Amino acid sequence: MCILLLREKAPNDLYEKYLVQNSRQALFLPIITHTPVNITSLTKILEQDPVQHYWGILATSQRAVESLKIALDQCFENKDEEGKKRWLALPFITVGKATAKHAENLGFQCFGEETGVATELSKDIIENFIPNHPEIAKKIPEQSLLFLSGDKRRDILPTRLGAANIPIHELTVYKTEPSPSISHELKNLIQNNPEINWVVYFSPSGVDMTLEAIQHSGLLSYARIAAIGPTTRDHLIKLGISVHITASKPEPSILAKEIQEYDIGRL
Repeated sequence: MCILLLREKAPNDLYEKYLVQNSRQALFLPIITHTPVNITSLTKILEQDPVQHYWGILATSQRAVESLKIALDQCFENKDEEGKKRWLALPFITVGKATAKHAENLGFQCFGEETGVATELSKDIIENFIPNHPEIAKKIPEQSLLFLSGDKRRDILPTRLGAANIPIHELTVYKTEPSPSISHELKNLIQNNPEINWVVYFSPSGVDMTLEAIQHSGLLSYARIAAIGPTTRDHLIKLGISVHITASKPEPSILAKEIQEYDIGRL
């Protein structure tokens, strides 16, 4: 039984690990290229004393953390580490354990990774994190939350935080573009793996970038569809694509478990 994940395979990929543990073969189709942008602007921000401007950092993707690492390395290479330590002392707010792990590897302490989706993260920031950290609440609105985003980000976090009078300073730090070889790679995967039973979507932009190729491939006529979260699910449904499961959390172990449960229920 093969499961096609519309994403690039990472080193020691946990999706592959958990799917194999559940007797599934994981196939990967890289559909997106990510390019860091505005690194010079981010470096200039890091050259400032964060205590004067920011009470925390917000990032919701591994790519944003990767861009931050590039800027940190450029800013503090062969320099006094005290400035870097002041940035690392800021709370790092994120969604999902994978992104949190990347930030923790840089030395940050992370919050919010259990929320799973942007709607829950914004609620957690407003109703739990800030009220439970009065030293941070005192800094608002004089200090901002530095939001490191991609060019395809949704409006949920800026809108909800803005409505709660929590100022954010947003900087786009990576851009997302479709891979030019999606159709060719998909055709080869299907020819070599006729037992593809599931297709897993990870983002609305991933849906848009692969829609034409997936429709032409015929996969939608027989493969079941999984969405990694409600935003992706709603986008698929809006396009008329049936979604069989939506992962309750954007975690590899959860996705593998819920696919297995669905398949067992169909026996």
